[in-house]
Amino acid sequence: MCYDSPELRSNRSRVLSLSHKGMEFTREYDKWKNELAAKLVLPLSLKAKDDAVKKRIDGFKGALMHHIDRLWYDGVLEVIRTG
Repeated sequence: MCYDSPELRSNRSRVLSLSHKGMEFTREYDKWKNELAAKLVLPLSLKAKDDAVKKRIDGFKGALMHHIDRLWYDGVLEVIRTG
């Protein structure tokens, strides 16, 4: 049995291509999420004068990004579950 057949090479390249697309999608999602969170907290950041307030705004931004992730992955799992 040959373990390096043209069919296996084709499947291997297809899997690597899908893996690359998956990694690219993750980068695009992170970029979108970071830009969205920055836009949403920008009005608060512009009004903040105190360092303590800026720190709380950063915490709010982190919580917002966390919840965006939770909603995203919940949706992904629902799509997988329902097909």
